[in-house]
Amino acid sequence: MRKTVLSLLVWLAVVSGAMAAGPPVGEVPFVRASSKEEAVAKLQVLRKTLSTLPPRVTPEQKLIDEGTYYRVGQTTVPLLRVAEEYAVRYRPGTSYEAGLRALKDAGVNVERVGTCVPTQLDILRLSADAAAGGGRALRSASSMVEKVYPVFVYPQDNARMIAGDDVIVCVEDEATLARLSGALANARAQVVRRLPSKNAITYLVRLEPDAELDALGLCEMLHGQQGVLWAEPDFTREIFFDFTPNDPLFSMQQSHHNTGSNGAVADADVDAPEAWDVSVGSSSIVIAIIDDGVDTSHTDLLIAPGGYDFYNNDSDPSPTGTNGHGTGCAGVAAAVINNNYRTAGIAGGCKILPIKIAESTFASNTVIGNAIQYAADHADVLSNSWGGGGSSSFINTAIDYAVTNGRGGKGCPVFFASGNSASGWYQGGGRYRLSTSGLSGTYRFAFDYWKDVAISSGLDTVYIDNVCLLSSDGYTHIWREDFEGASFPPSGWTLVSSTGTNFWYRTTTNAYTATGGSYSARAGAIGNNQWTDLRTPLMTITGTETLAFAAYISSQAGKDGLYVDVYDSSDTYIGSWGLFSGVPTISTAVAYPANYVNTIAVGAASDCDRRSDYSQYGPELDFVAPSNGGWNDIVTLDPIGSIGWTSTDYKTNFGGTSSACPLAAGIGALRLSYSPTTTASALRSWMRANCDKIGGVVYSGGDPGAGGRNDQYGYGRVNAFLMVPVTVSHVEFE
Repeated sequence: MRKTVLSLLVWLAVVSGAMAAGPPVGEVPFVRASSKEEAVAKLQVLRKTLSTLPPRVTPEQKLIDEGTYYRVGQTTVPLLRVAEEYAVRYRPGTSYEAGLRALKDAGVNVERVGTCVPTQLDILRLSADAAAGGGRALRSASSMVEKVYPVFVYPQDNARMIAGDDVIVCVEDEATLARLSGALANARAQVVRRLPSKNAITYLVRLEPDAELDALGLCEMLHGQQGVLWAEPDFTREIFFDFTPNDPLFSMQQSHHNTGSNGAVADADVDAPEAWDVSVGSSSIVIAIIDDGVDTSHTDLLIAPGGYDFYNNDSDPSPTGTNGHGTGCAGVAAAVINNNYRTAGIAGGCKILPIKIAESTFASNTVIGNAIQYAADHADVLSNSWGGGGSSSFINTAIDYAVTNGRGGKGCPVFFASGNSASGWYQGGGRYRLSTSGLSGTYRFAFDYWKDVAISSGLDTVYIDNVCLLSSDGYTHIWREDFEGASFPPSGWTLVSSTGTNFWYRTTTNAYTATGGSYSARAGAIGNNQWTDLRTPLMTITGTETLAFAAYISSQAGKDGLYVDVYDSSDTYIGSWGLFSGVPTISTAVAYPANYVNTIAVGAASDCDRRSDYSQYGPELDFVAPSNGGWNDIVTLDPIGSIGWTSTDYKTNFGGTSSACPLAAGIGALRLSYSPTTTASALRSWMRANCDKIGGVVYSGGDPGAGGRNDQYGYGRVNAFLMVPVTVSHVEFE
């Protein structure tokens, strides 16, 4: 009997494409079964109870170009409509759950993509049949539905953008608004309130229910009117969340101090211990973490007063549910140093200001812009590990305010993650980590590419690389393989397939490069209803280990893809993890807002001093900072208790540009601790000029005296030690 396949989590393959930088350790369950038929039966039951919707639009979905656009300055930003998705606003008093249940009870085949509390939208995906009726069908299906809006995506990264009824209008003066009153009335729109922008006159304008124009049409009507500087929808946008101390997990923090263990390259780090000889950061310097919330009760964080939740409009910026991204970012930036507890932040003497803008993957332009402006008034450094979608004049205005007016006119440096979608590898910045809990004995693992009876998508294959077995600490390597040896398969590995041919092979095409290698393993080309395996050597498992690997998966979502199977020493099938499937959304260019002229764009470098394959790059990139993408992930904090990714208050599988950004922001905070009069502009120039040139590439041009830049690395890997000039003798700690 061949194995059971359990497609329990198509979800895992895509969850890391949102805010999170990878799924929690052990999140994917291992399922035992005696036969394929048994597993398929279990799969059918589980698919009825588990949502497998990805948090972002995939290349497999139908996108329609209807010539839709909006304006930012003199630029028109194109939008594509998602054929089978709509955003619904329910009538007042209707909960999201009640509204969705009413639609399903009416026979609409619909699933939820996400919700956005500030704009009161429920983003839904319909079956092809249900979508054929369009928005009218949704409105007629339930009296609870008040209004339906199309869902668009920004073509560069497929981030969803939804124009509801609200428009942000920026005017030269108050007299302009008075002149517009007649035009707004004719368009059935009314001024709701003035927005709190301090460096611009902005108003929120709302279309009335009987308006014929939509928000995009109203913006176009206002464009070019005397005294109107710009007008844009208040988009609901999808955002993709980017001295040696005695802290016990510090030895795992290779981004801070890389000793070359676990396959890494020694000194591929930011020289944190050397910098800490001078300063660990001042408690008078505050780093704003603008994210999904920060655990304000965490023992390992110094929390500044004044944190705020702009998503729910209250004063509690704590995370909810599984949201642990912001707390992880805070830990990288400023986990308390030398307190004999957990991890050490790069600026562990500084304080954290929690600013919450989201609870899932959706936020509005006004929420984001207001949050950035508020942070500029209450913090010194702004760290943003998220991005996606088209540009926004309102968000840009808030960023301009921060870098010009923050810190009493010296300006707040505003750091943004460059994005995690440059490659099919590590989509979202995370690698696969499978808990062996429940296994005890001698086993081999099989990487199995499996196809169903029909249809293919994407490249119709899977690549794997950097396979390793981690010990119970989730960090130390027991065994690893990178397929760079003289032969393939490596010693002890075996090839098996349903046809006796079409085996896995080694290739340089789309190879994983972040560890400096040239080869990756690729599944052989197979037909429908066939499979091909690459099986590891036998190894002893106690149930406390984690199997970790990098994968590039490009297959029909939910149908074809990768299973990881387990066989015992007699080659008897035991069970599987999987299915991991889908076609990745690849965008190499630096994402917005990181690509905005006044932000500091931070990419990711691996522990082998190479650009992490996922790290987005281009002429807007300032520099890179160490993160995952090589052999090791990032160790940082997690919310206490049931909130977040783990049951503990730390995690060992953080990463992505989500981790690189707060690391760079923390280094900026170290510099301001040492030199508090430094302006935001001077800090950016200083950081560019004090980078290590890594990657074996040519650096040229750029700022005078900075040693040149390269589009993949910016000015290089940022270095904390070079940021704080030595005024004391350096002491080497072991």
